[in-house]
Amino acid sequence: MLEKLREGTLVPSLDGDKSKGTLPKLREATLYGVINVGVNLYEVAHKRKALKGMDRAKNPAREAKDALKKPNVRRSRIPLSKLPAAWRAADQLVSPWWRDMFYCFVLTGLRRNLMVEMQFTDIDWKAGVYVIPMYREGTKRRREKEGADPPPIYLPLSRRVLGILQARRRFAPNPDGPVWYSPRPTRGKAAKKQTDEKRPAVLTDARASWSLIADQIDLRFTPQDLRRTFANLGAASKGEVMAVSLLMLHSGQTLAKATGIPEITVDYFGTPEAQDKMRFAAEAIVELVDKLLAMEDAELAKVREPQLPQYIEEVLKAEEVESSDGELDIGEEDSADYEK
Repeated sequence: MLEKLREGTLVPSLDGDKSKGTLPKLREATLYGVINVGVNLYEVAHKRKALKGMDRAKNPAREAKDALKKPNVRRSRIPLSKLPAAWRAADQLVSPWWRDMFYCFVLTGLRRNLMVEMQFTDIDWKAGVYVIPMYREGTKRRREKEGADPPPIYLPLSRRVLGILQARRRFAPNPDGPVWYSPRPTRGKAAKKQTDEKRPAVLTDARASWSLIADQIDLRFTPQDLRRTFANLGAASKGEVMAVSLLMLHSGQTLAKATGIPEITVDYFGTPEAQDKMRFAAEAIVELVDKLLAMEDAELAKVREPQLPQYIEEVLKAEEVESSDGELDIGEEDSADYEK
């Protein structure tokens, strides 16, 4: 299938009817995204015990994926000099819910799944932390490494982010439900369905709304790019870089491998020392954003991008081969094919 997609000879018909034409040729980056769907489907089938007689470790789609060439990966971020324009564009042009999500991505550096699946019950408002179950999708933690019943990860949030979340909770249809709820439609089938199901629709895909920001700064970006933007802010702020890395939920094993230091256990996240350092780093990033927002254009033009520490750069490079939601962060030239 992949070979035919690469050559542009795949017929989109189960009966092989060639009168319907063939699908267009796909680039390697797009093929990578396509085969990820197959990989995930095999995993689901194994979990459901639907593939009788097949070894549970067997995943033909993964084997096909391993045979693909590594695609070129965008390693983008919003430069510090352009961040004020992006921030103001979000404020003026984007719906409040997508604007708030943009702000929270920039100010937390969270992986996409951990952001869009956030629940109000995950927030310890008194302590000011996001309490994340160890094996929630997006933590990148594995049971064979962390054990059967590990404690959750306690991720400090800045006062600015907590304020955004509290404002959303005030108007939430379910104050214990999803943070990124969608406003209820007032008419049509969508309104009836939401009323019948008695639950809010959840916001997950900000691409259309964020394109209004991208147009203003002449830069297309993804949630993964905002993660790199957060790393840049952390490197340019007054916070400790290791604390920034912890805020990005880099695992102890990953950090140990990248830095050559003894492995930091996951318990370190919960120590008062680590929590204080992470909280200081989160607030320092907000302080830097406010400083950038107060600058005139002439000052912003002189702002230089920070040099990320090598170990953070290495971790980001590894993440950017494949984004956290299982889809490749593809380049502009592949986007039309990928949409198809």
